[in-house]
Amino acid sequence: MENVPVAKDINPIIVHCADLHLDSPFSCFTTDSSKAKVLREEQFSVLGRIIVLAKKTGASFILIAGDLFDSQRVSQESLELINNYFKSVPDISICISAGNHDPYTPESPYVTFNWSKNVHIFDDELKFFEKDGVRIYGRSFTGAFARKTLLQDGKGELPELDKEYINILLMHGDTESTTSVYNPVNMNNLSEMGFDYAAFGHIHKSYGVKSVGSTPYCYSGIPQGRGFDESDACGVMLCQISKDSVKTKFVNTCIRRYIVKNIDITDVESNEDICAAVLEQCPRDNNLYKVILKGALPETFIVSPARLKTMLSDKYFYIKIKDETTVKTNLEVLKNETTIKGFFVKNMLSQVVDEEMKQEALKLGLQAFSGEVVIDED
Repeated sequence: MENVPVAKDINPIIVHCADLHLDSPFSCFTTDSSKAKVLREEQFSVLGRIIVLAKKTGASFILIAGDLFDSQRVSQESLELINNYFKSVPDISICISAGNHDPYTPESPYVTFNWSKNVHIFDDELKFFEKDGVRIYGRSFTGAFARKTLLQDGKGELPELDKEYINILLMHGDTESTTSVYNPVNMNNLSEMGFDYAAFGHIHKSYGVKSVGSTPYCYSGIPQGRGFDESDACGVMLCQISKDSVKTKFVNTCIRRYIVKNIDITDVESNEDICAAVLEQCPRDNNLYKVILKGALPETFIVSPARLKTMLSDKYFYIKIKDETTVKTNLEVLKNETTIKGFFVKNMLSQVVDEEMKQEALKLGLQAFSGEVVIDED
């Protein structure tokens, strides 16, 4: 019988990451392809940071829990670059379970590309990769959806773990919804199996380590954001795992952040004043900013997001302006006026239910009555 290190004496260091979405198109930058190119290149630089982290910390494994690629269409140049990163750490085992964006299919680069010897890619069956007393269990998506849990085999049975090993699960999936079409992880199954750590991908935010039964599990979040819906800290989980405990540390890996900033511009008198407020509250750094303008303004003052963006664009890598200001007027008094304007206000207040739509309609309507309305499609 092969000699296996005693599990209690093993405490491997792993880097757990997911959802890099390499080769993303960044379609929001269709009018500025140079910025899209910069962001795509920086995605690969973030992968480089992950490799350096694993090397510096003496990690035995890099675990990638799905969606390494944004789609199955990955350029040969990108594949070569990724593989060169992997080759640079030959003593670190890189394990990958494919996700819903980059499923394991006969045409996928996971199958067609000649990967470095230290890369192990899981297929459509739940199997394990073994090294130095550690077993990494994984299973890949084979299409855009996985409506049944990937924890069970074709007969609905669970694999039995050998407790002489450190057993780690690597999977892309949804632990929060039993009706999800993205591998609804059965938490009772996860608890019953008794992994020493479960490394998940798919949810783009890390909430730290949670437990079900005695099984610790975690989403690593995303190493780098790709939009303003991903404005939280981005990084990977650095873990040291033993039979008795799991020590984790969230490590920031992003180069740029997407930052949403609400700015109150009540009583400003010009677009130049708005620019000054933005510059005061948004540092001139490498981040991407979405500025949401709040507050109440006179109906005669027009906010022009397009003009503001032009005025500020040379100060930031990227900035987007959204106007959510309201009209500064006494609507209760105005609705009682026996004028067309009063009739308009009365109807808006009584008939429009959606508050956001009501405020926007009132603002545009009152500005139109003042002869000041400007249609801004930015």
